[in-house]
Amino acid sequence: MQRSFESAKWSILIKLLPVLMIAIALTTQSCDKEEEVSAPPELSISSETSQNVSGAEVSTRVSINAPAGAKSINILRNGSPFSTVSLNGEKSFEYEFLYEIEVADPGTTITFSFQAIDNMDRTTGIKVFTVHVIAKPIVEVPEGYLTGTVTWTSDKI
Repeated sequence: MQRSFESAKWSILIKLLPVLMIAIALTTQSCDKEEEVSAPPELSISSETSQNVSGAEVSTRVSINAPAGAKSINILRNGSPFSTVSLNGEKSFEYEFLYEIEVADPGTTITFSFQAIDNMDRTTGIKVFTVHVIAKPIVEVPEGYLTGTVTWTSDKI
């Protein structure tokens, strides 16, 4: 009787051994190091404002740092979709945004909003570039003394 009990005990143990092995494997597998999540993307612009006359060009440099890779830059003009720049997963990217001011009255303000999206569909904060339409181009005079013949006219001051 004692012998029969021992063999039954071993028989049950042998049948439970595969289940026990699977449980141990699953437990150790779940203890693996978790995947690291990369930092969210960042966007910056070189200048936040610009001014010029109608028909002239203004620009700002858009810089993106996206550790997970950049997917696109969405650009809005006065709150409406203007352009989308598709990217190929670059981790660091610079884009020169050029805009020719359309015919507009002096004093008009045009705003451009930039937002980048990375390959994990995470977005950056929105950066705004404001363009002011002015009546006449600004003439910058360098510091120092002017030498030679300089003629100023009313339309160039």
